[in-house]
Amino acid sequence: MDSVMGRGRATIGALAVAAATIAAAGCQNASTVDHHRASDTGPARPPAPAPAAPAAAPLDARAAATDAPRPAEEHAMELTWTLRRDGDHLAIDYTVHNGGDAQVWVADELLQNTPAGKTMRAVDRLIVRDAAEPDLVSLVRGMTYDSLTTGRERPAPSPAMKAVPAGGEVTGTATVPLPLEAWHNYGKVAPLQGDKRRAVLQLTYVTEPDQARAWRQIPTEDGRKVDGLDPYYLKDHALLVSGAPLPLP
Repeated sequence: MDSVMGRGRATIGALAVAAATIAAAGCQNASTVDHHRASDTGPARPPAPAPAAPAAAPLDARAAATDAPRPAEEHAMELTWTLRRDGDHLAIDYTVHNGGDAQVWVADELLQNTPAGKTMRAVDRLIVRDAAEPDLVSLVRGMTYDSLTTGRERPAPSPAMKAVPAGGEVTGTATVPLPLEAWHNYGKVAPLQGDKRRAVLQLTYVTEPDQARAWRQIPTEDGRKVDGLDPYYLKDHALLVSGAPLPLP
């Protein structure tokens, strides 16, 4: 079994409107976290008394998975991870550390709709899609809105979420089948383009969700109930913490 290990660190920053280059190739010691906030297209609101900040980018494929990082402003999240080849798949181990002073909730596993109208757990899977650079692939555990997602009879399933207290951390594992192909848990994404040599891991997280509007318990076909968030709430509030890009084994 070939094995390539690398470690990266991530810090938090607000999402820029347009996609830009992440860090240079290879394992790096630190990278900035991408903050994805989606904006509604509802009725216009009255102007704020103070000058408004630039509009945030939608959480969809118009902004690539690895958008321009900015200096840390709100949160102190850090994602470190390792990547190795294990037979016919890539094996991933990661740790998310919450260095802030408030609890956050991090995507813990993906869910999928079944043809029978139920919800199944995609425990070890990650969304696989193109990133900003042609040699980089984005591996996402969480919610994305890709522009090539086809019409759905049922709403997109929320990822299962796990609380991470202030100063705490959560660990996780994932696998990605080989050969590397684009994959999404509820829609279609464009085929991967370019010669992929590096990967970046990204996880959805939220801060202080509105308990009454956002949270729901989602029954799964294996008889469990997992804690999730309303997908439309995630559309407006989802953030991404990113690890440093690592070379593909």
